[in-house]
Amino acid sequence: MVVTPASSESLNVSWTAPTNCQVTDYIVVHEITVLDQCREISDQHQNSSTSAMSITIDGLEAFSTYKVEVAGRANSVVGEIEDVNGTTLEMGKCLEKIDSL
Repeated sequence: MVVTPASSESLNVSWTAPTNCQVTDYIVVHEITVLDQCREISDQHQNSSTSAMSITIDGLEAFSTYKVEVAGRANSVVGEIEDVNGTTLEMGKCLEKIDSL
């Protein structure tokens, strides 16, 4: 699973399909863990689902870290959860500037 910043308010998340079962859709959960890189917080989980193997999570806080979890679902059975942290960009910064550092 890979989480990359798309903007100051969104993250791109992508993953590969499991090889041991037929997945009908994926549950994607995100939770903010560090606001503006200076204050740890606990937030309610936000849930999404998709049949694709990637998603863009919008409406996030700038320059903040999120824990993102993805699990495949086959009918009503949820598979193993994979999680990765990702950080949105600072307000006014573009991805090319960050990559060149």
